[in-house]
Amino acid sequence: MNFFLKGFLFLLLGSFLSVLVFILLNNNIFSKTFVFEGNKQQYQPTNFSLEDAPVESLRGTIATRSGEILWQSRVATESSTLVDDIQFQQGEMVETKKNGTIEVKFTDAAQVDIFENTKVEIVQTLPVNLVFNQFKGKAQYKNLGVAPVSVRSMNLLVNLVEGLMDIDVDDQTGEITVTLDEGQAKVAYNSAEFESQIWDLETGDIFIYDSNERQGFFE
Repeated sequence: MNFFLKGFLFLLLGSFLSVLVFILLNNNIFSKTFVFEGNKQQYQPTNFSLEDAPVESLRGTIATRSGEILWQSRVATESSTLVDDIQFQQGEMVETKKNGTIEVKFTDAAQVDIFENTKVEIVQTLPVNLVFNQFKGKAQYKNLGVAPVSVRSMNLLVNLVEGLMDIDVDDQTGEITVTLDEGQAKVAYNSAEFESQIWDLETGDIFIYDSNERQGFFE
């Protein structure tokens, strides 16, 4: 009885292995391309890179620089001293120390002059909209194209439609001063009651914002 039972089990196991090998050989499940029966759409591995920004994003070139400047790449965990002239990519950080200044130009899009003791993150450089995050210090932004240039500072968002503006961020007091030298701009923030506030700026306007109280006013 045991002999016939063992024979039956070996036969069953052999049949199962034969079916499994057949499925693997005929379905090509180890292919890197996956096909779904619903629409037969194929999915290929993406070309996303942590080190390199998307090819359609703009690169920033250094027009002038002086003094001590720190730079943090897309893959770095901390900043290092900028030694050579490089092309800046979205996702990188620039910080100037005492007596440090740098002028970065994104062709036909924007020019950013960063003054001493200032820290700016290059968030996005797609042609449809350039976005920066200014943590502290003073920087000047010039719109060289038709797309807006956006700058976030703490909980304030500034949109430079056209022209030239200065943003001064005091990271100790939380006060932000936006000076529109020429052109048009908008500032937006949520009040302490979380109500959206949007103000239009015209040439010569100076807007002061308290990020702690979430209040803004024209000087």
